[in-house]
Amino acid sequence: MEKPYWRNTDNQLEYDILTEMDKFDGPIGASALSHKVNSSQATIGRKLNELEHRQVLLKLSNKGRIITEVGRKYYDKLKKDLTSEETVRQLLDASNKGAPQRLFDILAVRRMLEKEIIILATRNIREKELKELENMIELQAKQVAQGFLGDEEDLLFHRSLAAFSRNEVLEQIITLILTQNKAYSGFSYIRKNLPSSVVTDHKQILQAIREGDEVFAGELMVKHIDNILDDVERYFHCQQIKCF
Repeated sequence: MEKPYWRNTDNQLEYDILTEMDKFDGPIGASALSHKVNSSQATIGRKLNELEHRQVLLKLSNKGRIITEVGRKYYDKLKKDLTSEETVRQLLDASNKGAPQRLFDILAVRRMLEKEIIILATRNIREKELKELENMIELQAKQVAQGFLGDEEDLLFHRSLAAFSRNEVLEQIITLILTQNKAYSGFSYIRKNLPSSVVTDHKQILQAIREGDEVFAGELMVKHIDNILDDVERYFHCQQIKCF
């Protein structure tokens, strides 16, 4: 079986290191890891220091390091995100001729529904819910900065807006559209590899909601969906000419 990989090399190295460390009951050092991970001892040593600083690893004198409880959760996140990326790559594979049109159709429906959702959300949102959205965007920004898809946070943001619209039918429909066949992960994966920023879009949308400008918020949501549409078109065009 071909070894799974991320485009983000830091995540790949961290995954490889933690995978090897997970096989050991006790501490392990850079020297031993260098024989198991495809990287130099110096590079592994620097990464171990970084992971220790982030509390992912704990150093036990000169014996080496072990994975902490924080590290276990981080390792689980890495594995989950890798699985998600592999699933999405298969979903978006160039050989899947129906993938582009299916995503275009989803976005066409989203453009109509989410414009109405954002207008209603701007009218009905509560102060504590604005803070919730802000926290979601901050978490998504951190996930993206670390090389993760940020897809779960993206889904939560859009589902939360639907919930804050106080229209249960719209909430149910948009949830179904986004979650069917992991469509939300597909959009996050595509935007991760192209220059436009979903986090920036979300921040602008939140600011318009804060200001109570439902018309502008609706326009920003349409622009957000159009940005995704442009990225989807570029993604499949690049697949044909081997951009990546």
